[in-house]
Amino acid sequence: MQNNSIYAERKIVLLTHIHSIMKEQKLLYIFFFLFVILKGNNLKAQSGIEYDGHDVFLNGGNIAWVRFSGDIGSGYTDLNRFREMFQEVHASGGNNMRFWMHTTGSNSPQFDNSGKVIGPGAGTIEDLKNILDIAWENEVTLMLCLWSFDMLRISNGTIITDRSKLLLNDVNYLDSYLQNALTPMVEAVKGHPAIMTWEVFNEPEGMSNEFGWDFNYHVPMINIQRFINKVAGTIHRIDANAKVTNGAWSFMAMTDVPTKGLYKQQLEELNSLSIKQKAIAADAFKQKYEVNLSFSDILNHYSGIINSTAANINYYSDARLFAAGGDMDGYLDFYTVHYYDWAGTSLSPFHKPYTYWALDKPLAVAEFFMYDTYGIKYSELYQTLFNSGYAGALAWQYYDGEPHKTRMNIAMSFMYDNYRKYVTLIFKPGQIFSFTADSRHLEFGQSTMLKWETSEGSTVFLNSQPVDPTGTITINPTTTTEYTLTTTGSVSESKKIVITVLEPGTILSFEAQPTVIAKGESSLLKWTTSKGSSVTLNGSPVNENDSLTVFAEFTTLYKLLATGSKKDSAFVNITVLDPGIVNRALNRPITVSSTNEESGDLAEYAVDGNPFTKWTSESSPSQWLEIDLSADYILNKIIVYWGDAYAKSFRIGISENKTIYSVVYNTLLGNGETVILDNLNNKARYVKLIFDKLGPGPGYSINEIEVYGTKDASTGLPDLISDNPQKFSLSQNFPNPFNPITTIEYMIPNTDFGIKNSVAVSLIVYDLLGREVKTLVNNNQLPGIYNVEFDGSKLSSGIYLYRITAGIFSMTKRMILIK
Repeated sequence: MQNNSIYAERKIVLLTHIHSIMKEQKLLYIFFFLFVILKGNNLKAQSGIEYDGHDVFLNGGNIAWVRFSGDIGSGYTDLNRFREMFQEVHASGGNNMRFWMHTTGSNSPQFDNSGKVIGPGAGTIEDLKNILDIAWENEVTLMLCLWSFDMLRISNGTIITDRSKLLLNDVNYLDSYLQNALTPMVEAVKGHPAIMTWEVFNEPEGMSNEFGWDFNYHVPMINIQRFINKVAGTIHRIDANAKVTNGAWSFMAMTDVPTKGLYKQQLEELNSLSIKQKAIAADAFKQKYEVNLSFSDILNHYSGIINSTAANINYYSDARLFAAGGDMDGYLDFYTVHYYDWAGTSLSPFHKPYTYWALDKPLAVAEFFMYDTYGIKYSELYQTLFNSGYAGALAWQYYDGEPHKTRMNIAMSFMYDNYRKYVTLIFKPGQIFSFTADSRHLEFGQSTMLKWETSEGSTVFLNSQPVDPTGTITINPTTTTEYTLTTTGSVSESKKIVITVLEPGTILSFEAQPTVIAKGESSLLKWTTSKGSSVTLNGSPVNENDSLTVFAEFTTLYKLLATGSKKDSAFVNITVLDPGIVNRALNRPITVSSTNEESGDLAEYAVDGNPFTKWTSESSPSQWLEIDLSADYILNKIIVYWGDAYAKSFRIGISENKTIYSVVYNTLLGNGETVILDNLNNKARYVKLIFDKLGPGPGYSINEIEVYGTKDASTGLPDLISDNPQKFSLSQNFPNPFNPITTIEYMIPNTDFGIKNSVAVSLIVYDLLGREVKTLVNNNQLPGIYNVEFDGSKLSSGIYLYRITAGIFSMTKRMILIK
């Protein structure tokens, strides 16, 4: 009853909307009333595009052409290039590519001298069939885009634009196209498995009075809607199973949800971008539209639209298309929209879920650049759209479109590997959709769950034992074990998972930070080992997982030894140098504006001490790099070793607080030579390189950055010796009072009482009657600073004592537990 009620309510809303449109345009709406009653109207939640009886997420990109406006019809069609593309897409797990056909009408269809269409054009159908056949040989489907706003691009000349105006403005000329070109084309390829959908227009708003660009002639949106309605109706009548869509340029023309206020705010944010960022956005616009417009011109265009009554209307809803063209078969089966950065986040499918737009059909995002997009990495764009409820991701542009092509292949592969069920066109018995483990690394005695899903009709085996086609199993291997899922059916597949069991006595990590210090300074040792391990550090017992601050007077090698069912050892070396020659940037935290992920040149490579590794940025000119030295120093030298792509213009700034930077170096004439600043005497914790202008290479690369300096006693930082504890101490617990957890810190000195290696230490908690409550420490420990956590959750409120004994040293303090 509830579903019927919702269904009836939506029909009433739709009919009311149609009625208002009919009144405006003085059309008979009784026919649409009958159509809606018969067809119904469902507001769908997340779904893909139906293919072979199930929903598919379109996982692909835009070809979009090999020869603009000339891939079908007269002239040479490079079928080998199409074959190469489809093979690459198939190898990457892609399932759909968007292909432009007539586009401007310069090559097809065929026109007579009066401007009427008299046929598809010589070779058009043959070329289309060949391209479809090659696509399907590689299990790739196509979105067949018929026309583009380019048909009214002024620079195309009046022959093209005049006859395009006739098609759009005069129903008689439109009918000549429907009867003499579209009909024979659809009939010739009807039912071809490579056709995912027909697409009427690419961004028709660009040639409309309401939204159009200045480089185009314009027609009313109502004429564009009529064209879409009649093309869709013709296709649906010829092929009842065919799908039709339309490529909208922006959500401004695709939703009734009010976004004007949001976009006005967005315009302010976009206007506040840096000059470099605006230049990048304008360059992206040029890539897409092949027109030089400034960023200001682009935003002014959007601003004019958002302030008009034309925006925030779904021009492609059933009701509005029926009203415009009168063809009851002329509806869209799903929507597609395009997005580029100049639309900001308010009109972004990457920042708003599918449900936000309140649409009644699935929605695929059929154009976007493979760039980082307002906080979302390009490598996550496809996955973001899938998880946000959209029906597809088709990035721009595959043919001659680097870096987008390579990035598309990576994204398609990720979707295939992680969401195979949703990107598979045809289900066949024997397909493995997924085989996963909750955890692939276990401590000894732990368990994990294996999960798998295969296609219907599959015969499935797990390590040669028969299992259900879809299922789970909990495993608790005692040793590292390989699990193999195999299937048979019309296809046979296998996938493997290795579960690694960490036996007692396994060292998982052992590191020091920093590894190079000045005499008297400290380094923090950290280690983790597997459960059940007995662990020693330089012969002294320590916890399985812990850390220790150590003070080295000279270069020292530390050995971590773990024993259990196996034995493992690891070493770290802490090098002690004179203060003036310690590289304070070595292995310190570093953040960057971007990283060229394809190169694998990570940010940390710029401070790893290895001259043969490097950090490489993305190719845009505005980039930065920042190093946290982890303490204040009086800096005396900074050295920058460039990689193979340097900055022509860049600055070096230093800061104590990461907010206010002092520029210590600025050049407009960078030439890639090593930069050495050796006349510094500045206190700072942060060092930042700001890159403003590219050199000859794409992006920037840095082999190494070195920073030298000494600690500043005037800041309250320890001097060269005071970092090293010279006597035993027991600190007051913190917090105090506490509930229920507190931390107790104590120090073991390096030289007092003749201690050179380790000392027996005990730390015990007592109640006021002197009864032992808990032993926190009872082992030998090396010199250093220790922090021990005490949990009083099982104790009553009150005063407790904690007492440390180390060699001949002993001290007791009080702490208060309040619940």
